[in-house]
Amino acid sequence: MNTYKLTLIALLAALAVAGRFIFSFLPNIQPVTSIIIVCGLILGPTAAILLTLLTAFLSNMLLGMGIWTIWQIVSWSVIGLMSGLLGRLKTNIPMPILLLYAIFCGYFYGFVISLTTYQITGKFFRTI
Repeated sequence: MNTYKLTLIALLAALAVAGRFIFSFLPNIQPVTSIIIVCGLILGPTAAILLTLLTAFLSNMLLGMGIWTIWQIVSWSVIGLMSGLLGRLKTNIPMPILLLYAIFCGYFYGFVISLTTYQITGKFFRTI
């Protein structure tokens, strides 16, 4: 990994942390997932996983560290790995396919985080 790639990953991590901090008052809006998808598609799976580690650790230093940090890293790493493999598999992906893939990744992230909430509390989610 060269200096250019490391600098680009650091800038993307700073952008993701700032975006997560700015949008922290809105529920379920995280630009981190889309930044990790773009990083995986362009720079590869290793860079996306490194971006995941940096973003989760640094943003949770600002927003609060907890057991969910591990599962954020796991879910974003899987998204980065899938994006990196998709980027290596095909170079010219149509925009509607990328849109559907991003929607799937957003739901996948929410599903993993919801499973960990169930694991911690031991209760199903119920409406009042």
